[in-house]
Amino acid sequence: LLKAVITDAKLIVIRDISNFISATDIFKIHDLIRHFSKLGISFLYICNHHEEAFKICDRISLMENGKILKILNKKEFKDEMITPYTLDFSIKESSAIHKISRNGILKFTDVSTENIKDMSFTIEKGECVVFLDMNNTILTDIVRLMLNEIKPLKGRILLDGFECTDKRFNLKKRVCFIQENPIQTMLFKGMSYIDNLCFLLGKKYPDIWLNNNIKKSIIQEYGPLIGEDIYANDITRIAPLSLYNLIYYRVHLYHPDIVFCMQPFSGADMYLRHHIIELINQLRKKKITVVILSVNLSDTLTVADRLMLIERGQLRKEYR
Repeated sequence: LLKAVITDAKLIVIRDISNFISATDIFKIHDLIRHFSKLGISFLYICNHHEEAFKICDRISLMENGKILKILNKKEFKDEMITPYTLDFSIKESSAIHKISRNGILKFTDVSTENIKDMSFTIEKGECVVFLDMNNTILTDIVRLMLNEIKPLKGRILLDGFECTDKRFNLKKRVCFIQENPIQTMLFKGMSYIDNLCFLLGKKYPDIWLNNNIKKSIIQEYGPLIGEDIYANDITRIAPLSLYNLIYYRVHLYHPDIVFCMQPFSGADMYLRHHIIELINQLRKKKITVVILSVNLSDTLTVADRLMLIERGQLRKEYR
């Protein structure tokens, strides 16, 4: 931002900034935008969520498929003005989603790393928990701990009652991760749709690659959910929404104890965010515990049972 100001830019375009920086830093960026706009610099602020735009913009253009649907002035920044152009995110959930076990599938007790400070919490089986990291400092450490790439400086981590640091415990078969922007990082373009779908399952059952009957059974089960794309040999020609189906149903098929979703709504428009919520609920119906790691709320509360607020490496508050 300062580099653009120094080069005497008259218009600065900012796109999806909240996907990359913490909630604390976004306030600082907004303050800088207000400061430089008073000095005569114009800003084009592109984002996928109206609540974010309401906080900083003087005027908002609602767009779809490259067309402007409506222009809102500052006085019109109200949810009811947006409602006719948005989807209903209050998805009716199956009662199966809310049958949460009280045995504790994941337990941190006084865990510390270089960035995490004495963190303790318990996540129940079948629960969906959001970790909102206000400073964007601990999410990477949580992932690396659950991959056994680092060990805690102190404290214990238990998954279903087993010590995660015990080498005899095969953590990778019990835990899955869905990365940020997964269709860019988690798919194999040289493999067919069904082979991509079976990729994780192949780690559990290596014989799957030699047994076409297993693949036929999977196609029979997931075909009604995925549609004709399940037969595609070239996934590069498939729409993003179907590729998200592929990512989430891959985890659904693998059926881990717990899945960590990193910034699941990053870069997603309203329609895709709505669809991702449906996919997360599909995982929950199968009793897969979902942990969402995020630096902004976006639509995470739509699916969450609990929100864990993290600030400066510490668990500050829990919301139910």
